[in-house]
Amino acid sequence: ETFLTSIGYAESKLRYVPVSGLTGVNVYTDKRKRVDPTTAAEYAALSSWYENGPTLWQALDGFVAPVRKNVEKPLLVIVTDVLGEQGKGVAVRAKMATGWLGLNETLIVLPIGDAVTVHKLASVQSLEASGSQSSATDRSKYAISGELVDLTLTGIDVSRISTGSVLCRDEWRPPLGRYCRAKIWILDS
Repeated sequence: ETFLTSIGYAESKLRYVPVSGLTGVNVYTDKRKRVDPTTAAEYAALSSWYENGPTLWQALDGFVAPVRKNVEKPLLVIVTDVLGEQGKGVAVRAKMATGWLGLNETLIVLPIGDAVTVHKLASVQSLEASGSQSSATDRSKYAISGELVDLTLTGIDVSRISTGSVLCRDEWRPPLGRYCRAKIWILDS
């Protein structure tokens, strides 16, 4: 508990669920429903101190995803993969870090500074759910922060964009720095 709070987690947001990965106690089946006689003793021991808590499955099911608050912030899109040339432009997969993005927008590729236009846009989540590109047309005109998107960019050569490039609007260029300060936590066993 002290380790998690010391690295910035709020104690009110932490939830502890006792489980046994070896026998499966309290992973899916409620401890009050002893269906497997080989683990009945473990369930009884758990019930003596963990009365009404959820199973791991119930705790994960009750998890509330955070609200996307970064839509109002300036657009930052991080290129995670360059898929190659496709028709008119260069196809890339990117993570929407902040802001929102619309079709036919002109963006700047950092750090090189080239201007590109978003020719095609598709949310990767909607493509995977639908199984085909044609049925994902409802989300092909915009994307918001937190999404993984496939973009086709025109106005740039495939050799000028790479993994780690950042796309942004010209009026909201982030400042470039020469060094980065990081705090690294090593979990030693």
